[in-house]
Amino acid sequence: MIARFPAGHLEHQASHATWQLDYVSEFGRQGIMLEISIRQVLRPPRQVRLRQLLSDPLLGDPGDPYCHALDAREAHAEKVRAAYTREAIRDFYDLDRLLEAGADLSSAEFIELVDAKLAELKEAPLPRQARSFALDANRRRALEVGLARDLPAVLRAGAPPFDLDAMLARFDRLWRER
Repeated sequence: MIARFPAGHLEHQASHATWQLDYVSEFGRQGIMLEISIRQVLRPPRQVRLRQLLSDPLLGDPGDPYCHALDAREAHAEKVRAAYTREAIRDFYDLDRLLEAGADLSSAEFIELVDAKLAELKEAPLPRQARSFALDANRRRALEVGLARDLPAVLRAGAPPFDLDAMLARFDRLWRER
């Protein structure tokens, strides 16, 4: 494996970093981009079991491994903030899947959490944000490019199709109904 450590690419006063980790596998040269953000945690983290990722008859029993992760509701609020502040189509796809799965994305408690996440980047609270994730023509074009270029690379075969316009309309209705 070839890793460009320790510096990586640092942004926002080193509170956000990315590293490219390259390796060779049975499928040829591969790469993983590791991206981290250092932000205030607003809700207690949860422990997530890693057993399904590490279960392998050749490795033996890994015991009961786990890692700490953001509280699910906080992670959902981070997704909303991301959709308002960057042009990554995966954020919009993920929010659509969360809504489809019945995640709470509209309660007063959740909106408060989103407002706190937006405030970290000095953005207006959700009720003062423009509809459709405040997409202007440039951000919209970037997302449309991502629909064809970026989204297929991160979806599993057989993943549900994604309709950005329908997703935006669902969220406009959801947050207008509050």
